[in-house]
Amino acid sequence: MVREAADRVAASLTMLSGIDVRVFDVSAVDLGSQTREAASFLGQKLTDPHDAIPCAVRFSVGSVEHTIHINAGDGFCEVARDLATRLADEVSMDTWGQPFPPCPGHSHPRQLDRRGTALVWQCPCDETCTPVLLVDCAKEGGRR
Repeated sequence: MVREAADRVAASLTMLSGIDVRVFDVSAVDLGSQTREAASFLGQKLTDPHDAIPCAVRFSVGSVEHTIHINAGDGFCEVARDLATRLADEVSMDTWGQPFPPCPGHSHPRQLDRRGTALVWQCPCDETCTPVLLVDCAKEGGRR
């Protein structure tokens, strides 16, 4: 499920930016003792939801690698949203604020927005800009 969501994110960002975005690795992350040690150091109790599945997704954007950490235990739409927004933010930071994905005719990036049951890349200030579908959550249902 995570790989499919990551592939959809990569395809939508490639289409919007003209930059080759690919997924080249999806792996579970073993947080193990480091998480317990951090909670102990901070004097906090460790809360571990039963459905939390730490996961790392490695993307290449052009020639630059980005690793995005998510909870693979969330539903399909949440995973797609988290991957898309985090990757877009990382790429923008790495390119010193260049808009990613670019918004045609504007100096800001497109933003991920909810339109009915769909997640779409949308211009944040121009409703006439055609939204680009990332995923239709109604079709995906609560898939995990």
